[in-house]
Amino acid sequence: MRLPGNGLCHSHNVANLAQTQRRQACLTEVRHVCLSILVFVGDHVCEERCSHTCIASCCRQPRAEGMLKSPGACLALGPPPFAYHAAMRWWGVGLWVVASLALAQSNQDFALRLEQAWRLVKERYYDTGFGGVNWDAVGQSYRLKLSDVRNWEGLYRLLDDMYGELRDDHSRVLSPSEARRLLGGGACLALPFKDQDLLPVVQPSPTPPSTAPDKPANPAPPPAQPSRSPFEAPQMRFTDGVVIFRLSNLVDAAGLSALQDAIRRYDAKARGYVLDLRGNPGGLVLRMAEVAGVFMRGVPWRIVSRGLGALPLPTTPLFGRPQTQKPLVVLIDGNVHSAAEGLAGALRNAGRAYLIGLRTAGNTEALTPYCFPDGGVALVANGVLAPFNGPTWEGRGVEPDLVEADPQEQLEAALRHILRGR
Repeated sequence: MRLPGNGLCHSHNVANLAQTQRRQACLTEVRHVCLSILVFVGDHVCEERCSHTCIASCCRQPRAEGMLKSPGACLALGPPPFAYHAAMRWWGVGLWVVASLALAQSNQDFALRLEQAWRLVKERYYDTGFGGVNWDAVGQSYRLKLSDVRNWEGLYRLLDDMYGELRDDHSRVLSPSEARRLLGGGACLALPFKDQDLLPVVQPSPTPPSTAPDKPANPAPPPAQPSRSPFEAPQMRFTDGVVIFRLSNLVDAAGLSALQDAIRRYDAKARGYVLDLRGNPGGLVLRMAEVAGVFMRGVPWRIVSRGLGALPLPTTPLFGRPQTQKPLVVLIDGNVHSAAEGLAGALRNAGRAYLIGLRTAGNTEALTPYCFPDGGVALVANGVLAPFNGPTWEGRGVEPDLVEADPQEQLEAALRHILRGR
């Protein structure tokens, strides 16, 4: 960019001919090779920089004076050239275009993820009536809310709210960070459909859909701060030779890990175990199978699911000796749901545990995890948990061996059963 104005450089010291010649030579070079940057703040020229140091200077003179003054020299500036304004306008247009394209891509990716989550329920939810909820209307309502979403964490909150419309206390959508924390890298199923099947729904534009291979759609960035687990932490105490372990849920991998650690630490001197499931809302069938595998091995369940029929479900692991074979009492009440009911029922049916408390809720939908490409997970209730042989616990619950309503007496009865053998 050539310097504005006439580009004349006059010496205020006419006696110093050499200095004048150097400045003239500088200006000549500037005319041909110098790229100047003029920064205007209000009506003032703030700074001019050049690759040739002899004309670099800074001043605070008003732009209207048209002069950049420095000791011993002055350079006529004049107003910024047309090329400068044009360049700035094109830079602004370019940035706007880039930002618009990025926003459009994010909106498309958000819409695709919403369609994936919505269709999982539409095609895999165990109740084809969706508990009386108009799932098509729910989808339309949440598509309209996409315009308010600004990032991936916000999108996953929206998807979780959408699953909450089912009001089944089971189905959920986890962001990648939540899935890592709660599922601990547990296995999940791939989406049962292709992205191309959804693109006409989420991108009704004349632009043809991409034919590129499937790949993660703009992976979600990690959250600025890790969120806390919504579940109560597992609790353990060792008293009178009995390990009392409270397991608050069957989602968080921390519970299984803490239970295994407790058994490794105390099994050699323990007389037995009390597994407190009271108030446990359940969770994942894979976590249920892992906890059961600590105390027993076999195939104690089947899942009656939509689209897949009845599938046998083994403990994890299936073969070998369990981690402990000491006496076990399980505490239950009416607030035990889902996979927690399946855990208690399987241990009872196998003769592995003695159950004390109240009949469980009889709400045994089985959650199946489906993986999104970026690590997010949809937990969909797509089946009902049942014993391998016999009727399902759905609507009936699991009956205790000893009915006891008082919470404190339940625990005391459990200790008596282990310590006295009754």
